[in-house]
Amino acid sequence: MKIGFLISNIHTKSQGNGGHYYSLTTTAKVLSKHFNIVIINIGTDESLALNKSEGLSIVNVLSSKNKLNTLGLFKSTKEVLKKEKVDVIHAFDDLAYLFGRVTSFFLHKPIVLTKCGGPNPKFYYPKSKNLITYSEENFRYFKSKKKYKKSNIYLIPNRVTYSKQDEERIGELNSTYRLGGYDYVFLRIARIGNAYKKTIKQLLNLHEKLAKDFRCCTLIIGSIEDETVYKDLKKNQQEHVHFITENKYTIKANELIDVADVVLGTGRSFMEAAIQKKLMLATIANSDYPILVNEDNFKQLSGFNFSPRAIINDSNEQKTLSAIQNVLSAKNQYKEFVQLNIKMFNSSFKVDEVVGKYIDIYKNIEFKYRVNLLDTIKNVLFLVRVYNQNKKAAK
Repeated sequence: MKIGFLISNIHTKSQGNGGHYYSLTTTAKVLSKHFNIVIINIGTDESLALNKSEGLSIVNVLSSKNKLNTLGLFKSTKEVLKKEKVDVIHAFDDLAYLFGRVTSFFLHKPIVLTKCGGPNPKFYYPKSKNLITYSEENFRYFKSKKKYKKSNIYLIPNRVTYSKQDEERIGELNSTYRLGGYDYVFLRIARIGNAYKKTIKQLLNLHEKLAKDFRCCTLIIGSIEDETVYKDLKKNQQEHVHFITENKYTIKANELIDVADVVLGTGRSFMEAAIQKKLMLATIANSDYPILVNEDNFKQLSGFNFSPRAIINDSNEQKTLSAIQNVLSAKNQYKEFVQLNIKMFNSSFKVDEVVGKYIDIYKNIEFKYRVNLLDTIKNVLFLVRVYNQNKKAAK
């Protein structure tokens, strides 16, 4: 059986280097042990993440950056999927799904759509007979909607595996910032823009508090999406806080996790660090500081995909800070706490744990002969809107 994964990259700020591109490549690599795999990148640009992946078949179906040739993209996508003799089409975002759903109809091939985290849709999300969600938040939303009443909806949050660490680049960071002289090194890997501004500020606030009791260093690794946000974050930059924005470090930044002792993560970045045996912090909406993740709050935070939307009702800032300070007060306590959570993290995040679920979905999925014309038209209009928005933002 052959699976054709589709993903779109249309004037994205991340240049195709966002988390869901890595979720796709990780999932594809694990599933390639059981299926033949091809990944088709559809849009205006190649993807940095896909171009850096190894051992996967990548095909780019691209249009002009100045004028999106939608019909040309439909035709090319169909030709590639037909040539590759794909049995199942699996789209990894709502725009790629548009090209997949049309091709599915003409080739009579079943299709799956994955919503890779993020908030619940406010206006539009395509109707899909087979929908995979990464978060309980999204899962509950789609289950509650009449539009998806007849859909097969699955909750499969697992999307990471162990990342081989780049000792050379980690060594460079250790040397440049003299990290061996600190009690703890904190890390946040995120694009620097409005989407993650609050999470970075929370870690900077925590650094300021902890620096009074510990020798700590904070590294922010991420490409700059918004210069204004970057300048604002650096405006009152504290001592021992470093922003690392070079492509050399921002591409495949998950290979640098071992540079740190403590990681603040969201979504995929949380999961990648958690299974690397790090002390994990998560961001919450009702605080100026991140929170220590433990067995008591794990399910609640996981339900929101470890996103800034999460709320812990009984949390207060003093309690939050004390919990972190207590764990860091002695190295043996730090190690014991990390070890206590690793089994929970592995079973919840490692894609290796859910291979059987994907096998069942692909083997039991059926082609739907009827096409929802109205929803497809809405999908096209949504594509045009996103294209114009992204093109304007890219200027």
